[in-house]
Amino acid sequence: MLYIKYIYAVVLFGILWSCAKPLPSKPIVIQGKPAIIDVPKEPALVTLGEASFTKTDLLAEFENLPSLDSSSNDALINEVIQKKLFIMEAQAMGMDTSSLFKEEVETYKRIEIQNFSEDRAMLSALAEDSYQKYQSEINASHIFIPMSWYASPEDTLKVYNELMELRRYALKNDNFAILAKEWSKDPKTNMKGGSLGWFTAFHLIYPLEKAAYSTPVDSISLPVKTKVGYHLVKVNDKRPNSGYAKVKHIFKYLKVDVSKEQYDKTYATLDSLKTSLESGANFDELVIKYSDDFNSRESNGMLPIFGIGTREESTFEEAAFSLQKGEVSKPVRSSSGLHLIKLIEKYKPDSREVYLKKIQPKLTTDSRAEYLQIKKFETLRKKHHLVINDEIFAQCINYADNRILERNWKMTQNELSNFVLFSIGQNKYFVSAFMKYVEERQEYEKWRTEEKPVEIFKMLFDKYLNQQLVLAEEKSILGTNADLERLFKFQKDNLLYSKFYNKAIIQKSLDDSTGQRQFFESHPELFPNVEVGSFTVVSFADTSIQNKFKVYRAGAKPYQLNRGIKPLYYAKDQYLLGLEEKRKLTGLLTIMKKNSGYIVEIGGHVDKNEDEKVAALRIQQIVDYLVENGLPLTRILEVNYKNNKVQDRFDWTKNQRVSFQFFSNLESDLIKVFNERQAESIIYKTYTIDRREFEKKLGLKWQNQTGVVEIAGRIEEFSLKIKKATKSFNDYKYEVIEKYQDYLTQELTKSLTQKYKVNFDKAELNKIVEAVKSNSK
Repeated sequence: MLYIKYIYAVVLFGILWSCAKPLPSKPIVIQGKPAIIDVPKEPALVTLGEASFTKTDLLAEFENLPSLDSSSNDALINEVIQKKLFIMEAQAMGMDTSSLFKEEVETYKRIEIQNFSEDRAMLSALAEDSYQKYQSEINASHIFIPMSWYASPEDTLKVYNELMELRRYALKNDNFAILAKEWSKDPKTNMKGGSLGWFTAFHLIYPLEKAAYSTPVDSISLPVKTKVGYHLVKVNDKRPNSGYAKVKHIFKYLKVDVSKEQYDKTYATLDSLKTSLESGANFDELVIKYSDDFNSRESNGMLPIFGIGTREESTFEEAAFSLQKGEVSKPVRSSSGLHLIKLIEKYKPDSREVYLKKIQPKLTTDSRAEYLQIKKFETLRKKHHLVINDEIFAQCINYADNRILERNWKMTQNELSNFVLFSIGQNKYFVSAFMKYVEERQEYEKWRTEEKPVEIFKMLFDKYLNQQLVLAEEKSILGTNADLERLFKFQKDNLLYSKFYNKAIIQKSLDDSTGQRQFFESHPELFPNVEVGSFTVVSFADTSIQNKFKVYRAGAKPYQLNRGIKPLYYAKDQYLLGLEEKRKLTGLLTIMKKNSGYIVEIGGHVDKNEDEKVAALRIQQIVDYLVENGLPLTRILEVNYKNNKVQDRFDWTKNQRVSFQFFSNLESDLIKVFNERQAESIIYKTYTIDRREFEKKLGLKWQNQTGVVEIAGRIEEFSLKIKKATKSFNDYKYEVIEKYQDYLTQELTKSLTQKYKVNFDKAELNKIVEAVKSNSK
């Protein structure tokens, strides 16, 4: 990645300092004119042509320099003046007048105003409220009836009364789950009796969360309105927060329509593995051998740390949190299969400090944002004296028809067009403006297919009204806050500078291949030929590990890694691949892709009761599939064991198989095997090293050599191969471009310094820099 360089202190300061002249700081007195009392203006400290900049103009520039603490005063002054020159040139080119640039500036301004007008007290209260809720977990169920937020009062009352009747019936008969199955329209939960499972703060939309936490156990809330409809919430139980869990699992995939026979067989397999674990088997080895979760198998079945309500599968969560450290569960059913879960560790819930920091971004992005928006517009309506002409609005709604559903509604001139629909302060907003908004926005706005034309009109009216309130608030804020105006100007200048620099320096340096090569050839001192070393290190924890590794390394290549994946088993005399077998081979391809040095042995086996030719056919089917999916033949070993390796003398189906073993020509893969037994027993590294780094690290002479040294208690075998690096243009490509950018910047600054006749008061600028540096400490 190429980085924009801002500091060219030595060269550029010489350019700019040659132009430095004292600037007049006293007003010019014109004789014979009556005295006019005026507020003294700040003296200009920098002039560029007709433009001048005061201390106030420049202060923010110095305060926001990333190199403030590491650069000299001259370099910092140089950097700021250079930036001003580039901005002046960008303005002269009209870059600040494009519609795209103006749109970017307005977007930034809108975001900053929104941040400025945020109700910090309310955000703080919401954060604290969520932390208090986070202390406990709720188990709840709900009944959901969909309804538009903009439904008519009659429709709303009808649904509300229906839910109140359901509530009374459920309280009387204790049959909420039965009613949820019959009445709830939530397809995810209705067949589960409306169960939402266990959850804590931020796992439900805010109105439901609020209702759940404010309703006592075994009670049912009053109807709760959300953007999508009405809900009844029944609280089933409450408990302290469970914290977090780290688990490993062995997973067996099951099809959605799995037969009872297959389910029972898979369950029995996992149950037998649990028995083996209780007898001392190694969980990690069983993961490698049996788990169908290819994503976690490489980490021995380890899953990301999770808390209650953070996974789709509540049964998995409950099973995991019910375990003791080191304990393994019975087979646990999920929507995708069966799991054996081993609890590795439990962690306490987040502290208040950690929790509040973690949820800060969520406060304005989850469903609480809707709540904040509602409160915000309630405040703006009062602040800006909003008055809606309800009678006129009611007549506007009559123009809503089915055309809006097809998004081809057209505004027609009518007697309402020139009536005032609402007013904000002294500003009046007419029906015609709203109708035009509807016509323009219908193409982009989203609404549910169940929405009626009248409801869509009401929704668009809300959006239009809120848009005008926001504009009124922006105008109000900008008119009363000079600091914000300065911030906007500063950020606008930054954006313009960035665009100009990208166009004049970055793009030019990247596109001008002729200029790059000429710069390279005319500046040999910047791109010298060097010696570099290819440095390989094998670091051993101790001499015993080193000696064991030597024995393995001395063996024939490819090295056998004693690693593999679970065999594929076949029915008698069968060899064709089905979907299940292909799915498992896809996992093998993933492993081979991740480990570029691996060679896989495909071992064909038959039972003594099978035709021996079947083993070769099984091998060929698998090899063809792997090659078709991108694995080179050079990374496959085909071995026909026929019936020479019996896996089970009693269960003949175990002999009808293809086995998979991994080999490698790379020592680094052999090292991984050692490290599985003892972490970091061997560390392998190979990299390019220069003379200075080598001599500092090893204290040895810079020459081709191999050797063994002891560093920090570890035995390190190393190999150094030196080569003369006569670097070409292509070798230095990125450095050429970076230095070419510096050069272009210097040349452009020279040119613009002459064009805009730079003058500055060095003494005063030094004072500003010193003050800013002092304040930043």
